Amino acid sequence: MKNARASLELCRELKDRGGEAEALNILGAVCLAADSVAFACEARECHEQALELARVIESPYDEMLALEGLDRSLGQGTAGGGSDWLSLSLVIARRLEVPDVNRIQARLGTRSGNASTPCSAGTT
Repeated sequence: MKNARASLELCRELKDRGGEAEALNILGAVCLAADSVAFACEARECHEQALELARVIESPYDEMLALEGLDRSLGQGTAGGGSDWLSLSLVIARRLEVPDVNRIQARLGTRSGNASTPCSAGTT
């Protein structure tokens, strides 16, 4: 966790926006792995920031990871317009033709029913 935070701070100091989006996604994933409520909230915030930044700098790979991270941190949820985050992540992964397609598709395949509404915190 300490190294992920240090990486994020370094990217911010260097004004490396691509590195910052990547570091936010990594920190979000590390927070989720910690398996605590406090870190789950931080994970959501990291992935929300990463998504916003990835869209600004037009980094589809970081956008894909942020969408997947939001899905993991909030559970199945909608990203607006009736699409769920993981499905949007899969669309990007397919377009980029990256190996992540298999992982995302497998996660989608384990779902039953429709996506649920995200927690009350929502996304920015």
